[in-house]
Amino acid sequence: MSELKELVGFLHDENPQVRMLALQHLLPFTMRTNPHFDIFREDDYRPVKQLKALLVDKPQIASQAATALVNVSQNHEVRRYLIDAEFVQTVLGIITNPEHGLADLCCMLLCNLTKEDDIVNMFDMKVPLREYSLSSNAIDQLMDCFVKGSNHGINQYANYDFLANVFADLTRFERGRKYFTEAQAYDDVIPISKVVVFTDHASVLRRTGVAATIKNVCFDTTFHASLMDEDGINVLPYLLLPLAGPEELSDEDMDGMFDELQLLPDDKKREPDLFVMKTHVESLILLTATREGREHMRLRKVYPIIRELHLAVEDEDIRALCDQLVQMLVRDEEPVVVEEDEDDVLVEID
Repeated sequence: MSELKELVGFLHDENPQVRMLALQHLLPFTMRTNPHFDIFREDDYRPVKQLKALLVDKPQIASQAATALVNVSQNHEVRRYLIDAEFVQTVLGIITNPEHGLADLCCMLLCNLTKEDDIVNMFDMKVPLREYSLSSNAIDQLMDCFVKGSNHGINQYANYDFLANVFADLTRFERGRKYFTEAQAYDDVIPISKVVVFTDHASVLRRTGVAATIKNVCFDTTFHASLMDEDGINVLPYLLLPLAGPEELSDEDMDGMFDELQLLPDDKKREPDLFVMKTHVESLILLTATREGREHMRLRKVYPIIRELHLAVEDEDIRALCDQLVQMLVRDEEPVVVEEDEDDVLVEID
């Protein structure tokens, strides 16, 4: 342990080569499963604070520091020393810089930081205006990076897939769900409508985060009507297409079904990742919370898709969720009751 403490002392050496060597030797100990991880708790987490400073050091040093920070930030106690506004601002600045080589590593770091509730303050942060965005709000630029930067569209060093998990964590908060479901002033587009189109993306990492983001928004029934608005977000086809297979459906089954779900090719594959598939079915169940949602799903023939999914999958958890969803769709609804009061109000029973 004394040798490790000596190495830590070299992290702020004036000689960059010394800092680099010290960091390289300490990197294996940044894994939270390493028996000597406690070295980073020494002296009120001073080594962690030094790693923060190294993130803006010379490129080779900064790269090693970013990797170390990704590793140590998996620890909840360490994250408390990383979540200050100045450091988060630094991380956001790197991510949104289209020429920075550490953008994706910092997306991974931000993904860990968003496990902390204090990260909600990120909605108030600003970053330098970039040519790919019309907004200096950090969250808006992250969204633009995610959408326009997919497959290295903005930064040759980054694909921004990890931002999907950042969005999933942000939608744990009411403020996050509100952001994702309201048209933004800078482009007049509802952010969740930009995200749902990636439910069939090649990256399972991106699909996983997108699925979780949609599900988190679905927890709030306030947004259900907007989510299912066919002139707006229209989330149902994006949830159903990954669940659909190549099975032939009858004309009766397809009557009212979304066009993109009809007459699928013989080689149509379902979502291969069971977690993503499970999350999509859970989102559909959440959307049955209101009578309006259930009736819309019946009209759009969700049942045949789920029926065939139940027959095709072997995973018992997914089959049980399919059963739960079907029960909500085939249930008898109580009739609408008219209360004869002075205002002649129609009361809808859910």
